[in-house]
Amino acid sequence: MRLINHFHKIYLGYYPYLFKHLRLERDNMAHIKLQLLNIFRLKINKPFVEYEGKTVGDIIKQFTAEYKNKLDEGLLSKNKKNLHPQIVVLLNGRNVANKLKTKLNDGEDLYVSVPITGG
Repeated sequence: MRLINHFHKIYLGYYPYLFKHLRLERDNMAHIKLQLLNIFRLKINKPFVEYEGKTVGDIIKQFTAEYKNKLDEGLLSKNKKNLHPQIVVLLNGRNVANKLKTKLNDGEDLYVSVPITGG
């Protein structure tokens, strides 16, 4: 019986700390709507998808992992784990495609698009 009481003290004493720590980790993640423009919207058949992450790279990795079978080779990198280098990723109007470690905050606008030019 003494061993069981000791176990319960450890068990009950450790897990509140663990849950508090996990909750804090989750609280640091931003809830982001990834707005899909042009070909991405056509391929995925949705205007946006939602993810949680700390950085732009977290969101892009989740997106490519979920939809790699629906995206063409021209939209993905060779290993199909990231977007093609020519793809534009906009965070609050700034291109951050080459800055995947950029931190995110709740409510920021993240868009993914192919570059479009014209006259």
